Amino acid sequence: MTYAEYDRFLQAVQRLHRLAGQPKADKIARVVRAGPNPMEVNANTVAGWVRGTSVPRSEEQFLAVVDALVHLAQQRGRVVSVDLFHHDAWKRRIKEARGNRSQPPPPSPPTPPSIEQSAPGNTVRQADAASWYTRKNVIALLGAAAVVAGVGTFLLLDTLNGGSSTNDAKPTTSPSAGATASQSLRAKSDEDDKGPLRLTARWPTYAICDGATSVAMPSGGPDLSTFKLTDQRFRSDITSNKGAAWGAGHLYIDLSTDDGKKIQIDDIAPTTRAPKPIGPPAWVAVTGGGCGETYGRVFDYNLDTAHFADKGVVGQRSSEDSPAPTNPLGPGFTVSADDPATVLVNATACRGNYEWSLRITYTSGNTTHHKVVGPFRSMGKAGKNTVGYELPPGAADPGPSGPAPDRAVGCPVTT
Repeated sequence: MTYAEYDRFLQAVQRLHRLAGQPKADKIARVVRAGPNPMEVNANTVAGWVRGTSVPRSEEQFLAVVDALVHLAQQRGRVVSVDLFHHDAWKRRIKEARGNRSQPPPPSPPTPPSIEQSAPGNTVRQADAASWYTRKNVIALLGAAAVVAGVGTFLLLDTLNGGSSTNDAKPTTSPSAGATASQSLRAKSDEDDKGPLRLTARWPTYAICDGATSVAMPSGGPDLSTFKLTDQRFRSDITSNKGAAWGAGHLYIDLSTDDGKKIQIDDIAPTTRAPKPIGPPAWVAVTGGGCGETYGRVFDYNLDTAHFADKGVVGQRSSEDSPAPTNPLGPGFTVSADDPATVLVNATACRGNYEWSLRITYTSGNTTHHKVVGPFRSMGKAGKNTVGYELPPGAADPGPSGPAPDRAVGCPVTT
């Protein structure tokens, strides 16, 4: 007898545990106690969750363990997909798994492999972090969750929120060959389809460098005080609840496919010629922090000019960085489950406030597909009623409001 819901929970736990290097339960408990939200958790309880012999009774404790495993995985340079670090996804899994408790317990799971290996080539190196808030040497691309390429249709998924070396080696006979789908191919709808592309997106912060990204909230959205500011993901929580990036926002797109499928990424581009203008923010929360230089495959989206561009490989590669994919979008840029890739889109608004989405065009077999993701919001212009907050690192509450900032983060002084 199988227990699909329980198995999904257990498989996700063990995937994250492998990414973290399969640490012992007592080490995980120590990391939880040393985290930004210290909590006591019993090592035997943690071991039961990882082995699959029990379902968490305390969501709060289990989510603290998830945060600890994500932290350990990032220290090892592993990319953690959004479905493994976002609390809402884990709450759904726990609820499903608990639903199986009226049945006999599931069989003991097989022993997981010794270490999670990152995909060759196209990986992201997450900076070594001496503490939970250390952010250095951020790398902007190449991840173990998806592959993107080209210039044209931009992608953004799930506001819940950076392939294989074969991509680097594949020659492209014509840089523009994949800019548009072949006329002989059968095109599907412009809306999201049921093709084999699988993607996740992380928005709006730099990988492991949350502090460099500021956020804003349109009129009618939640107050800043309703968010848990000590949670490292509070900026993603804000943008998932009608909020926006203030100035510069950073979208990591992970591209992969169903097992056994291989696709060609033809284009990444905005869904419309210009982003949709929206009203000024009700409030802006400016946070401090820097991220160092990035290395990887980068796209820029200037929302004020509606200019979207593939910048290619950006930054200086260090000895620890895997090479970024250099092929343009088209025949030389393919993706599969065994050959995923990640790209970074830097979206900037300085003179206005916008809502925008991206479309990815790809080919599977003889069929052209389109995947639309979004909308996302980026804001750079305050209104007469906009108030501002300054959030120092680790602030537990927003403090008193003040005047709105005169310019958005990442924008020139002259703007």
